[in-house]
Amino acid sequence: MSWTPTHGQPPDEETSGLAACLAAVNRAGFVTEMSQPGEVGEGWKQRACVSGYCAIDTVERLRNLEIDSDLVVAVHRPGAVDGQLGWAVTYGDDEGACTWDGMPSDPASLIHWYREPAPLMAEVLIGSWQVAVVDPRWGRNDLLWPRLLQAVTSP
Repeated sequence: MSWTPTHGQPPDEETSGLAACLAAVNRAGFVTEMSQPGEVGEGWKQRACVSGYCAIDTVERLRNLEIDSDLVVAVHRPGAVDGQLGWAVTYGDDEGACTWDGMPSDPASLIHWYREPAPLMAEVLIGSWQVAVVDPRWGRNDLLWPRLLQAVTSP
């Protein structure tokens, strides 16, 4: 992939390790918009997370991720513009919380980001459920991805 709508550039290098999983869940109907691995470095840390858009049948499978793990899931109805505040998923010692996930994207933002590369995509996303899955443990990167893959690709 050479370009992402919200970045306007190629995905971050950290995404390369997630690419196969992300491709599979996108093909299975969970259109991802934001993701990052769980990592800890000198002066910063990240929670593994992913968010995107899907139909109601996929929502139910993603909600089940909370049942037998400590993953947390936020679900927003199509067109939602309010809801929970979200979770800090990146923290830098010098800047505090600097990346958040779990809040719904309002329709105006979707139109802004997607109208140029794919005008119909904004309409499809506005009509889709928005879901975010976050691993609450900083730096852990081996729980969310296999569970996500299983949830959306298993019958």
